[in-house]
Formats: sequence, structure tokens, C-alpha cells
Amino acid sequence: MWRQILSEIAALPRAKRREALARARESLPAEKTEEWNSSFSEDSLYEAWTTIEPMRELYKYNRRVIREFLDARPGWHIVEIGGGNGALWRDFFRENERGSFTLIDPQESAREAVKSALPGSLKFRVLAGRVEEAEIPPADLIVCGLMLHHVAGLDSNQRKRYGLEGPGKLELLERFLSSVRPGRGICILNESDVYTEIDLAPDDPLLIDRLIDSYITRAAPAVAASLEEPGLDPELGRRLEAILIHWCIGQVETAGTSLRLERDVFELDTTCWLRLLERAGARIISHRFTDDWNLFHQYVFTSVD
Repeated sequence: MWRQILSEIAALPRAKRREALARARESLPAEKTEEWNSSFSEDSLYEAWTTIEPMRELYKYNRRVIREFLDARPGWHIVEIGGGNGALWRDFFRENERGSFTLIDPQESAREAVKSALPGSLKFRVLAGRVEEAEIPPADLIVCGLMLHHVAGLDSNQRKRYGLEGPGKLELLERFLSSVRPGRGICILNESDVYTEIDLAPDDPLLIDRLIDSYITRAAPAVAASLEEPGLDPELGRRLEAILIHWCIGQVETAGTSLRLERDVFELDTTCWLRLLERAGARIISHRFTDDWNLFHQYVFTSVD
């Protein structure tokens, strides 16, 4: 069913896709469900989200970079910005591995999930708040996975034009680089490859089109493919279907019509991220798509100093 719905929508002229999505949404269950990034427990939708192939591949690529870096640096300190459900760290560290780990995250359930994924041999510290308000400590490695798109604005100047105070993406990247610069550390950034920044107004056809490109032509087929995996647990299947309905199909209207200051999706495409990293003073070590849907992109970088 899902492949047919998605393929029929993808085959339509771009101007007709939104209407087709609305019809599809009306035919699907309308029960309430959790919002994005609101729960990270074992029975959450986010837990199901981390089982799809693009997320598994993202973790694989991150782990590869992290392990190679840690093995060459004894006494390391990791800072993670936004921990999610801790899936990146499950069974990653070696027995009795030593190091320090600081998590910056405002969600208590995320902080608990990450802590439970780490071995007791690590020194674990929490900064319970938003990264915009946090003082990032000196680090050897910063991991920021699928979080910066929640920060509106390329920089503080753009934010001011839309009535927002505080740092934008540029200033946060500069803080990351200041944190790793003394120890010549590195940063890993994961983000989707789509442009939905604050300059796109609510209901702008271009915003809707880009949301459809990201959530319907790339994310949704990846979730649908997971539903077809042999031996799928029925409860996991139920949660994956809820993700398709609410986090993929429903997200187009939610993010596409919300007022700018209420929207939670301010993404940049790969070209914009690379330009922004250059502005921040980063030297790109590597960057790549991490899945066959070209949904997620990994940027590994350090300071040019």
C-alpha cells in the first residue's frame, strides 16, 4: 500500500503533489501521536525511526570516523549536541574504555537514554539546556547529529530580520570550532540535504515543494522499505506506519504552514552547509551522503587555525 501511495504522488507534476498528499492524509488514521523530538524511550516513535536504513547507515559512518579518531587520542573528551535515544553509542565503546563525555540536551528522556547507552567507565556530564544557551566546554570531538536544523537562521543577523534574538547556525558552528581548536579536535555534523530556512515564508510553494522532496520522495520510501523487511515485529510496524502518517505525510503541512517563529524545520542543502562552514572558519576533512536515498549528509571538519 505505502509504495503505491508514494510512487503515485511522486509520479504527479510537482504542482499537484500537495493536493494528492492532502487526499492521502484524509484516508489515513487521524489518532494523536507524539511530536518529533518529544520522546526517546524504548517504545517511542523516535526509537522506531532509528531502525530505518538511513539512520542505521548514518550511525555506521559516524562510528567509523569516531573510532578512528579516538584510537589515536588517549584521554579524549566527547561533547554531543542533542543525544536522541543514544542509538549511536549502543555497544560502541570497548569494555572499560576511558574518556569523558558531555551531553548537551534539553530533554530529560534523551539524557537518560544516552546515559544508559554509555559504559560506567566513562566520566559522564550533562548540560541540561539548549545548545544556543550552553557554554560548550573544550572538546576533542563534537558530535552534532540532526539537531542544527531546529535553529532558525543562517546567522544572528538573519534572525534579527525575523524578530529573533540569539545565535544562528553560523555562530554555533563558530562555537564548535572554538571548542575543538585548542586540542586540534574535530566536529561531526549530520543534516538532511534540503533547504527550508527561515527566509521561506509559510505556505510558499517553494517551501512546500522542498518539504515534499525531503519527506515524501526520500524519507517516506526509506520508512516504507523498513516495513517490508522480513520478520518485522508487528509493534515496530505499527510505529513505522505512524511515522509515515504523521512525521512524513503530515510534516509537509505542519512545517509548510506553521508561522515562521513556530516552525521547527530550518534545514540547509549541502551547498549552503559547505558555504556556512567556510564562513565559520572550518576546514572540511570530508563530507558525504550516508544513505542510498541521499537523505542525510555527514560533514567532518576542524578549525583552519
